[in-house]
Amino acid sequence: MPQNSTLQQIKSDFTDLNFSAADEFRWSPEEKTVYFNPEFIGEENGRLILLHELGHALLDHNSIENDVDLLKKEVAAWEKARELCERYAITFNDDLAENCLDSYRLWLDKRSTCIECEQTGYQNHELHYTCLNCQAFWKVSFDQKKRVCRVPTKQKA
Repeated sequence: MPQNSTLQQIKSDFTDLNFSAADEFRWSPEEKTVYFNPEFIGEENGRLILLHELGHALLDHNSIENDVDLLKKEVAAWEKARELCERYAITFNDDLAENCLDSYRLWLDKRSTCIECEQTGYQNHELHYTCLNCQAFWKVSFDQKKRVCRVPTKQKA
């Protein structure tokens, strides 16, 4: 299916969702909008990423509870994209999906690395971690586009 007809078919199949051109592919639950990069929608991988973001929408991914939840939702959205591929004559690219998941895994690993002893900490709040080894506390940003900045915080009394 050619690029424009694929996008048009997806739009007509999911009229309860909005589709909008942007610099990046992403799902906005607040706006019920799947954003896509028109420069890449002509490529098979671009259309596959569009299906991945559509997967988030169809699976009702509206919020992220913690890092484990984020990774689970990413995996689920890729599985949903895999299901949708046949419908839209798109070949599922396992390497692309794994590379995208690896980028999340690396980001989450950096977030959870202790700022004092470099051991892996645990997430005790959406943006807070604690180290089991040295009891250090730190806060992180949720924005994946920003570099990982781990800021020490005081232990709660």
